[in-house]
Amino acid sequence: MCITDLGILLTGDYETSTADGKLWNRPEVIYYIISMEGELPYLRPLIGKFFTGALTAWRRFTSEFAPGGAVDTASQKIKSETWFPPTNDCSEGDLGSARRITRQKSVMTQIQLNARLRS
Repeated sequence: MCITDLGILLTGDYETSTADGKLWNRPEVIYYIISMEGELPYLRPLIGKFFTGALTAWRRFTSEFAPGGAVDTASQKIKSETWFPPTNDCSEGDLGSARRITRQKSVMTQIQLNARLRS
């Protein structure tokens, strides 16, 4: 699929229009948008702009995995010894702190969490 050929996304066929071939999380929303395509003249250009921007960001986010990049050229020993958290929650302010704390202390109440974050 090409960014400029978005017809596949607007078919309503989740088996071909989703990356994993699974049903949309909220299929009724997707089907409603598709049903209104005729009334939304800017729908396709907006989706195209979204994916163009996403492509630019994904290239930047994944450059170290490209051939010749840091991950590609690292030794197997380095790869096996290197660990990174799967999310960037630690750098995401109060929301990241709250998520991290609730994972570590799953029985903590919301009141206790709020008190801890305020201090």
